[in-house]
Amino acid sequence: MTDNPKPLIMVADDDPAVRLLCEQSLERTAEFEVASFANGAALLDELAERRPDIVLLDVEMPGIDGYETCRAIRSGPHGADLPIIMITGNDDADSVNRAYTLGATDFVSKQIPWTIFPHRIRYVLRASTAFKKAKEAGQRIRTMLQGRRVRWRQAGTFMGDSLTRGRRLKCVHHHG
Repeated sequence: MTDNPKPLIMVADDDPAVRLLCEQSLERTAEFEVASFANGAALLDELAERRPDIVLLDVEMPGIDGYETCRAIRSGPHGADLPIIMITGNDDADSVNRAYTLGATDFVSKQIPWTIFPHRIRYVLRASTAFKKAKEAGQRIRTMLQGRRVRWRQAGTFMGDSLTRGRRLKCVHHHG
């Protein structure tokens, strides 16, 4: 998440009309900051400088298309948990499957009902936040359990050493 109180949404689409609709739809509520790019390469360059809360990618763009942009984001240092929504006019099964296979979080048609689009973005952001919190809690639990395992091993080693010494003492006592 960004330090900015407004979630940052990065949009890459070669169609200026779609970029404008995204901006107007999402900024209208005054709760999102939107940064738009005409292609995937420009968005990837900006990702080196800023960390968005969500990325919207057109599937078909000149140069680096949405699929390759998605793959590049996922393989980047902060891309594993970043929500990525693919936007396309192709809602055929192959396009949808390819997007999800490459790591897309969601897939929407360009026939987006723009008045309700901010609700969908809010939902994806809430789900992303819940996922991150669950992942952090899981990591805390693993760390706590690892610490306990180390203490249990140390206690077991101590107990094993004590038992071994005790057996040796009994053996020495019996023979002596």
